[in-house]
Amino acid sequence: MEMTENHCRDIVAQRSGGRCEAVIDYVCTGIAESMHHRRKHGRVWKPSNVIHVCGSGTTGCHGWIEAHPEKAHSLGLWLWDYEDPDAESIKMRWEHARAWWWLDDEGLLHYDESAFEPIIYSLSAPVRLTEYTTKDPR
Repeated sequence: MEMTENHCRDIVAQRSGGRCEAVIDYVCTGIAESMHHRRKHGRVWKPSNVIHVCGSGTTGCHGWIEAHPEKAHSLGLWLWDYEDPDAESIKMRWEHARAWWWLDDEGLLHYDESAFEPIIYSLSAPVRLTEYTTKDPR
């Protein structure tokens, strides 16, 4: 049985806790306002294909994803028509960790260990180790 749009929206909203799941640097407002389909073809309403993001199709993280499909694809936020959302992990925020996750259709996230990136936790936000060590301290 196919999931309804309303049921999918409820599951994704519960998963996000009202916070933007994309968290694009210098763009994100933090508050989830719209639903973004990772794979556009057919706009399938299932939680592995939909993320809760800030902005609209032209503003915030949602707008950035729509305007930058190649970059968004490298983060799993945008999928090509032949890609399966169930088989493609996504780099997104959950709680306080921005990491690679597999999304399922029950609204659960599963950590993608194959895409491990060391994270240093600061008071403001998690930072990838490579970003932390290459920034100019001045």
